[in-house]
Amino acid sequence: MINLLFTMTWRNMLRSKRTTVIQLLSLIIGLTCFMLIQLYVAHQHSFNSHFKDADNIYRINLLRDDNRPQTLTPLRLAEELTSNFPEIADTTRISVSTISVRNSSGVFSERALFVDENFFSFFDYSLIEGDVHTALLAPDKVVLHEAQALKYFSRSTQVIGEQLNINGKSYQVAAIIKYSAAPSTIPSEII
Repeated sequence: MINLLFTMTWRNMLRSKRTTVIQLLSLIIGLTCFMLIQLYVAHQHSFNSHFKDADNIYRINLLRDDNRPQTLTPLRLAEELTSNFPEIADTTRISVSTISVRNSSGVFSERALFVDENFFSFFDYSLIEGDVHTALLAPDKVVLHEAQALKYFSRSTQVIGEQLNINGKSYQVAAIIKYSAAPSTIPSEII
């Protein structure tokens, strides 16, 4: 029975070649589009999924006049949300800014994160050196990404305690973040 079905299908395909080519091309294009869209959606959903409890971490966006979401919110919003909504277990604030880093090689313009001291309780980066529990306790401490440590000190280990001049102030390196290939929306060059 199945052999008969395949034989009839093959004969119909040979009889109307133009229709067969159009149908096969349509099928190939449709499957290719489906696979590309699936890859794109999977990539978009993979951002920040490598953090523990990623399903319980939420980012607040602010809609301004043009109705486009922005990640800028008032600084006191975290405290207000925690006090008014008992469902919120904890909050952390992240602010991205451009800074000027000076060392013996020159001056570099870098993108840095200014974060609360509980930042590493939300985002569990792997560290090469340092302690996540004490790295952000003092305001004069800085956490560098492995690439930044190589850039400023020509090594990615044994840089704890080294000094960096950031925006004219001296900061002490407290930890080094290990490189991760996982996609993230959080820049981690300098924290």
